[in-house]
Amino acid sequence: MIHRSKFAAVALSGMVAIAPLAGAARATDTGSATVKAENSAQTAENAKPSELMKTSEEVFGALRDVRSARMAIFDGDIDRASSLVANASRGFDAADARIATLGIRNPGNDADNVTYVPFQMAMGVSEDFVPSENTAAPLQQANEHLAKGDQKQAAEVLKSADIDVTITAAMAPIDQSVAKTKDAAALIRDGNYYEANLALKDIEDSIVVEAYAIDAIPSQGGARS
Repeated sequence: MIHRSKFAAVALSGMVAIAPLAGAARATDTGSATVKAENSAQTAENAKPSELMKTSEEVFGALRDVRSARMAIFDGDIDRASSLVANASRGFDAADARIATLGIRNPGNDADNVTYVPFQMAMGVSEDFVPSENTAAPLQQANEHLAKGDQKQAAEVLKSADIDVTITAAMAPIDQSVAKTKDAAALIRDGNYYEANLALKDIEDSIVVEAYAIDAIPSQGGARS
């Protein structure tokens, strides 16, 4: 398992294609291809059975607003910063309301007993994978399943071809995100803009990225103890 905690490292797409013979053995971002990130970042109500991990669009949007709010503070646009922080707060609250479905406790086997909510997920082959003529067909078939939004079937195709699959997820600690966003809102109201920026930075710094083998994905629904 890989454990990282840096927001800049979260350059994941909500859905990726599995790289075929031509080039890298790792997953590649589809960018503006048919499969869109928003289709894989389903909320708890409409998550598809074919998903390997449910992700939160609300957290994804809230983190985008957090980053934009920091930039607005830097630019001296306090009204915009305040509005963006309010949007982020609503997003985190919405995800918090679905913690019983989305939550993952201690995703990196940490001892801090924290519940995280995934907001992006990517699937790819292991780093030591060496493509060959024998793997070209299953890789293509897996990509076709991904294009239809069926992550589980794509993983099964790769697994049956003895191709190791890695699931990478970016997650935010929901309690801390909710609290820090509210702290930032209060600090902005009080004119403490430098401190508000630090509170927002804490949210970004708290994000973790975890990588799991296909048969070791943690269960979701880790409500607080």
